[in-house]
Amino acid sequence: MSYTAHVLRRYLPILAFISILTMYVEMAVLPSIYRIEEEFSVSAIVNYTSTIICG
Repeated sequence: MSYTAHVLRRYLPILAFISILTMYVEMAVLPSIYRIEEEFSVSAIVNYTSTIICG
């Protein structure tokens, strides 16, 4: 087995998991943060997460 195939076979499931987890966070978690802000008038959560995401 070539080195490239060995690396892909070892790390592809990890990369796939990270990709799926990222999609879940973008589609399920982030929209609910904005809903929480609207419901409870909390803007600190959004400011904190935007600071983390944007730097």
